Amino acid sequence: MLCIRMAKGADKIVRENVGLKPGEKVLIVTDTGSDFEIAKALAAAVMAAGGEYTIAVSEPLTKAGDEPSPPIAAAMTAADVIIAPTSKTIYHTRATVKATEEYGARLFTLSEAGPETLISGLIECDFINRKPLVDAMAKKMSEGKTVRITAPGGTDLTASIEGRSAVANSAICHNPGEKMGASVEVFIAPVEGTTEGVFVCDASSSMIGLVQEPIKIRIEGGRAVSFEGGNEARLLKQIIESVGHPDAYNIAEIAVGLNPNARLCGEIIQDEGKYGTGHVALGNNEGFGGVSSAPIHIDMVYWKPSIWIDGEQVFKDGEILLS
Repeated sequence: MLCIRMAKGADKIVRENVGLKPGEKVLIVTDTGSDFEIAKALAAAVMAAGGEYTIAVSEPLTKAGDEPSPPIAAAMTAADVIIAPTSKTIYHTRATVKATEEYGARLFTLSEAGPETLISGLIECDFINRKPLVDAMAKKMSEGKTVRITAPGGTDLTASIEGRSAVANSAICHNPGEKMGASVEVFIAPVEGTTEGVFVCDASSSMIGLVQEPIKIRIEGGRAVSFEGGNEARLLKQIIESVGHPDAYNIAEIAVGLNPNARLCGEIIQDEGKYGTGHVALGNNEGFGGVSSAPIHIDMVYWKPSIWIDGEQVFKDGEILLS
């Protein structure tokens, strides 16, 4: 019954999001920490669309940003399309960069997704009609030199984005070498060493889930220097410390969610795309224009961003001002 309920969403991913062509080879990458019914529903949709599927299952990665196992990394280079319903994201990995940039595979991630992700919420977005707005926001960020962000929860930070290209994650992934998530967002790697101020995560975080007590992070010279708050703040600090890599403290990403159908539920794929939120990430960003090679990438979501690019306000209390 669950597989039947997921069928419509799986079909949408295969036909609309990745634009599968008959005969294309699809690698579905999953792990034992993800519900296998998702992989089965995607495989059935691939067959129905005339593609060929292979499902690769591994143990869950320890943390978001860990490299997939060598056999899976090798299989990724042989696929036309990679769909990844994994319990930890593989988007920010060298294996993904190699498969997409060197071998031309296109990647569609479903990180931390549960079966409901394919039934309701973000999957109901009109991805095609949303794409022009996503592209417009990415263009504005790519042309900018500085960004300032404030939010009611206490966030107030600035960063240089000069020379960096924003990623328009529209969830439309039709061309060789493209990599997209289902979330619908625009993100950019700020210039390392330039982010300053305070960031408050008051919605959710990857590897943690919904945040019950806000996490206050002080940022100096592009790095997180302190974590304040309750249990979630202590857990986040422990996760970062356990990596044992200096770049784990790097402010890796500044992003905004643009999916009006996504809901805040503790699954990062839904949370980071929810319209009305923004997110900031720690750790790795070498896959989208940065130079941090930390083996971790943690997205932290907050409510109602107000954003200025080169002094021009483009978001106000979570509402986009571009048309």
